[in-house]
Amino acid sequence: MAAAVEAEAQAASRRDQVRDALMRDREAARYNADRAFRQYDAIDPQNRLVAAELELRWNRALIPKALRADSLGVPASTDP
Repeated sequence: MAAAVEAEAQAASRRDQVRDALMRDREAARYNADRAFRQYDAIDPQNRLVAAELELRWNRALIPKALRADSLGVPASTDP
């Protein structure tokens, strides 16, 4: 009986560790997407080549953010 309780406690601990890692990954993706947006937003619209590159980086940063949100079962659009 004690072994079953210990096994359940270890399983719960592993689940918590995985959830925490996913939350850290999600926060990193959010930071990267926000940073890419700020860079894109700060560029002079007349500088189309730089703006196009920054827009591409911003779009690339949004993909992992959405994927990480999906892995947690939370839509990316509900991020604060």
